[in-house]
Amino acid sequence: MTTPMFETLFEGIKFFEDFFKVPFPFSKYDSIFCPEYNVGAMENPGAITFNESLVWREAKTKEQILILGIVVLHELCHMWFGNLVTMKWWDDLWLNESFAQYVSLHCLARVSPRIQSIKYSDPALLQMRGTVMAMNEDQKPTTHPIAADCLNTKQSETNFDAITYHKGCAVLKQLMFLIGEEAFSNACSNYFNKFKWKNAELSDFLGALEEAGSDQGFQAQPWKASWLQTAGVNECIPEWNPLGRSAQEKVVIRQTAAVPNYPTLRQHRLFLAFFDEEGRVYQKHNVLVKAQTETAFYYDFSHKAPSAVLVNYGEQAFMKILLDEKSRDFFLGNLAKIEEQHTRAIIWVAFWNMVRDARLSGVDFVSAVIDNISRETDTSVLSLVLTYTISTLDYFVPAEQIIQFNLREKLFNVLKTMLISERSTHVTTLLKRFFISFAKDESAYSYLEQWINGSLEELNHVELGLDTKWSILVPIFRSLNISLPRKYELLRKQETEDKSDFGKKMKLRLEAQVADDTKRREIWASFFDKTSKQSVKDIAKVMEGFNDVSNSAKSEAIYPEYFRNLKRVYQERDKEFGNEFFSLLSPLNDRFDENIQLYQDVLQNTGEELVWLKRKLQDQIDTLQRRKKAYQFARTNTQRKI
Repeated sequence: MTTPMFETLFEGIKFFEDFFKVPFPFSKYDSIFCPEYNVGAMENPGAITFNESLVWREAKTKEQILILGIVVLHELCHMWFGNLVTMKWWDDLWLNESFAQYVSLHCLARVSPRIQSIKYSDPALLQMRGTVMAMNEDQKPTTHPIAADCLNTKQSETNFDAITYHKGCAVLKQLMFLIGEEAFSNACSNYFNKFKWKNAELSDFLGALEEAGSDQGFQAQPWKASWLQTAGVNECIPEWNPLGRSAQEKVVIRQTAAVPNYPTLRQHRLFLAFFDEEGRVYQKHNVLVKAQTETAFYYDFSHKAPSAVLVNYGEQAFMKILLDEKSRDFFLGNLAKIEEQHTRAIIWVAFWNMVRDARLSGVDFVSAVIDNISRETDTSVLSLVLTYTISTLDYFVPAEQIIQFNLREKLFNVLKTMLISERSTHVTTLLKRFFISFAKDESAYSYLEQWINGSLEELNHVELGLDTKWSILVPIFRSLNISLPRKYELLRKQETEDKSDFGKKMKLRLEAQVADDTKRREIWASFFDKTSKQSVKDIAKVMEGFNDVSNSAKSEAIYPEYFRNLKRVYQERDKEFGNEFFSLLSPLNDRFDENIQLYQDVLQNTGEELVWLKRKLQDQIDTLQRRKKAYQFARTNTQRKI
């Protein structure tokens, strides 16, 4: 791990010194890994502290390797933006984090060809994940403008979110696309040289950008008002005539606000792409979508008409992409033909957003995954698709449809076939993680038990490291057919092999997962013991096991107590403990109306002083309402037949 990490660091220093035109501002740069760190990393001047999870004990996926590279460069960037020049107040927190996030992604895209010790995957796909997180956050009732007013330090803590990091990052990417890389670099240089070892404000940075981008007509104030001072994400869908064959065919990009409460329409510079019947992009157009409901363009379809149209090809703009019916059907049937990995990922994200918005059945989404996943050649796209598949199954497909269509069993078997035949370590490292997570029946549990016991020759080529073994034990401990003594025999063997802090946490989780009724009452009482010496991280692992899906029936007894104690927990404990309690012990059932009402009752009795609880309640109610709508749509609009 250290060689790629330090090579990335050294190349990053050279890139930033050139891009910012300012030397590295400190005399040293130490990297310190900290156990139970409650953040990913921290940019202390010359001494960066990292979460110990970035110390690896077995092979990691390309995406996990990429995340390490980005974290290293993100914290390095803060040596200039954050430490050399520091924002005056928390109002501009977003700029500190968004800038470091975007420029680190841009840096890695530029320097990765020079790094010899490791081959990084495309950073654009990692940025896409962050952008999706930001879009989801921007549709919640607790969203806020990128540049949010911040009255005090306590309030600032709630703004360390996907809006601050990832929406701001995407907006800066759009800004560089508008004014150009050279102008952006010059703006940074002027800003750092003018304000080094001083405090600055957003207006100072915008002034540098406006000066550097004057040749492109960039005006800072309208851009600030549109992008930084208003919340909400825009949706854009193409409207075109699939039968049109004239030399002046009209293509309209219709823009709406995803959330009516945040109606701002914005200007977007993006690529509009036309696909032929073979799934190839045969035309792309750099267009400016105006800050209005409709922006019309005219193209010649007389020689060749598109089979599909994609807005925001290349993902230069921050927006939610909607697919028109013709394009949606074409992409669903021809995903394997799309050669560019980034484009496939954009299309998959569009499908997943349609599931979340009750515009596409979760069954149809998962069925498309089952049909296409074995042909996916890029591990980053594979990871993205499988991550959204888990989310779809867990939150947006009714339980009876999962059983009716055998979705989990089909996914488990597809991934098993892929895992058996695949020989690339990068691919098997990724596949095994999702393969284990799709194990939900006794046949799958038995297969995993054979694997961990070393009796599966067909998986001998797949690394079975300590972390993987712990992951396997979680579904094994859900089995009704595997006896408790056999489970504990496997646990004791794993304990002997792994005496790390992570191993101790996993033991806590598994023991809570199989606790009997008497022990469960003791565990529940322990969550309210303010004298406990257990760390929040340890307690969180106990909560995971206690409220595991295998305990859904038993947990019904504690859900009334959960709602009665939510406010008390946030009053008596810190926000880290409160947020773990809120999320990990929330009801696993899908009685949406009942749970929405229970959360609303707590919300009505929660004052502004409990800012974290209030935010969690509002977002949870919104999530349950979204899930309810998706369930209703799936039950009446699923196209896939058994």
